Amino acid sequence: MGEHTELIELLKSHIGANGLSLFDHLCNIFEKMANEKITDPFENFEKVSSFVKLNTFKHREPRTAEEANTEKDYTTELTQWYTECQKALEKLQLEDSKGKKQMIKKLGAVPDMRS
Repeated sequence: MGEHTELIELLKSHIGANGLSLFDHLCNIFEKMANEKITDPFENFEKVSSFVKLNTFKHREPRTAEEANTEKDYTTELTQWYTECQKALEKLQLEDSKGKKQMIKKLGAVPDMRS
């Protein structure tokens, strides 16, 4: 019984960027699988994990004005990717015949971000 307690405490001690522990995340995954009757849970574990991670709300206590004003903005991975792409595109400017910088019009295929 002691090993289970140690394992649970270890899982609870690992806190993600969203403020949830690994233990809470695993519980949310198992709850989603049970409620949704996920077929082939072993094969779909990572998909369910990603879904739960992106769709979990973590309540926080209200902050003081000072805490709220000094906290950095939260950005998602997609927002970070988009910002990096914008910076890269800014470097891909060409000068037209009048010396004015123009953005390159055609950049090719955009990756599918839905999966």
